[in-house]
Amino acid sequence: MGLYIFIIMNSLIYSLLLSIILLGSLRVNPRMWLHPYPKEVRDKVEDKTQNEKKQFLVSGILFMIMMIGYPIISAIYMVNYYDIDLYLMITLYIFILFLSFDLVDTFIIDYVLFCLFTVDFIMVNGTEKKDYKDFKYHLKSGTKGLGMSIIFSLILALFI
Repeated sequence: MGLYIFIIMNSLIYSLLLSIILLGSLRVNPRMWLHPYPKEVRDKVEDKTQNEKKQFLVSGILFMIMMIGYPIISAIYMVNYYDIDLYLMITLYIFILFLSFDLVDTFIIDYVLFCLFTVDFIMVNGTEKKDYKDFKYHLKSGTKGLGMSIIFSLILALFI
């Protein structure tokens, strides 16, 4: 498999796995992810319960293990299989993985599922569909994710 195909395939797999974890946990209980929801939603509902905080901790740990572990493992494989030892190439590869999920999260999960269609399983009880329609809020969140992607790419590449 060529390097470009390796990068594209891993970007798709990475985005898919993180999306499954995120959407699966939203389906179980969207309130566990209440903190990144728009202010209009958070203002209409009670704070998270202790049980919801525990649910988020479990989901968040699983999400972070996948978010950090997958790039590390696949980058190590890439370094060994393709004989790449350039820090810049490793950083770029990890950034592409992070960027791929950031784009999926912003434009598919946030824009399509939250803003455009507002699917029932992401809605918190006590809110209305109109509370989820702030495209600008989700674009700002995606931009923050992009900045974090750059920083974490540089840091993770150092470990590899």
